[in-house]
Amino acid sequence: MKKHKNKQLIPEYPGIALWTDGSLKREDTDPESDENISGAAAILKISDPDPHSTIFELEIHTTVQIERVSSSYETEIIALQVGITSLTEMNPDGRQIHIFTDSLSCLQQLATLPYKYKYTNAVVNDVAENLARLTDKNTVELQFIPSQTKEIPQSHKIDELAKQAAVSGDPIDHSPLISSYKLAYTKYARIELQDHLYSHVKNSKFGNYSKREPLRDGYYVIGTYRNRLIKLNIDSDHPLLNRVRTGHTCARSHIKNIGIESEDKCRHCNQHRETVEHQLIECESFDNRLRKYRNKYHEMGITDFNDAIYTQSEFMGKFLTKALQKGCYI
Repeated sequence: MKKHKNKQLIPEYPGIALWTDGSLKREDTDPESDENISGAAAILKISDPDPHSTIFELEIHTTVQIERVSSSYETEIIALQVGITSLTEMNPDGRQIHIFTDSLSCLQQLATLPYKYKYTNAVVNDVAENLARLTDKNTVELQFIPSQTKEIPQSHKIDELAKQAAVSGDPIDHSPLISSYKLAYTKYARIELQDHLYSHVKNSKFGNYSKREPLRDGYYVIGTYRNRLIKLNIDSDHPLLNRVRTGHTCARSHIKNIGIESEDKCRHCNQHRETVEHQLIECESFDNRLRKYRNKYHEMGITDFNDAIYTQSEFMGKFLTKALQKGCYI
């Protein structure tokens, strides 16, 4: 924005300016919708090559409605495809062309295309082919511009046009991108895992084990507000965290409960009951080996270990990993 205020972000006389944007409308935002319907838009503005002339100026708006998309990247790359295709069809020659987008992922994709880019997705391939045609006779610059920025009128205008495209744009059909399959599979796997956890995870019959309802339900209740529960979504993809959340660990406290050992005294200090919490937080044998994480644990104000394995999962996951490396039984 500082560059924009100093008139260094957008050229004063861009010659040919192409603004593109995509809009993703997820089905979960519209309960009555059976599928995602999204949009892509492009604004192509062609001015007289003489910066002091205002005789010639042409502005073309293109809007398309897209089905079967599952990520904003797909709408953004299709928006680029639509805009660059319409520009290529006009056969510009010897012009300065500036292409503006708010998608860093698209710019990174185009900047790192493999040498044989025909093996990339068909949409990306088409964008690359048309860019190559444009650069044969013109100077082309692709530039990132922040989205939904009212201080940049063109950015705000293309954003609104992309939203309209999802409702009233010209329908187009295209093959799903690979990312669609990946996202669909990830979503399916997540649902299957959640169903499995909900069906099989039950609280332990032994006392002093952490509650397993959050692991089963996929969320942890951290309070209430206006008679509504405040829920914290939790991940179940960290093996050590899940082990501690269920209580099925290698600590002697659990091994004794299931009848493998006859005592539960800590194998490190030989003084206290061996639990995961004792080893990580209290056992004197790990004062030096785990000092950094213990200090961080107390600095974070954690007072309940069983709460922390749900509410501070990122930190506790690292803590458990380090503790295992240092010899803790987890």
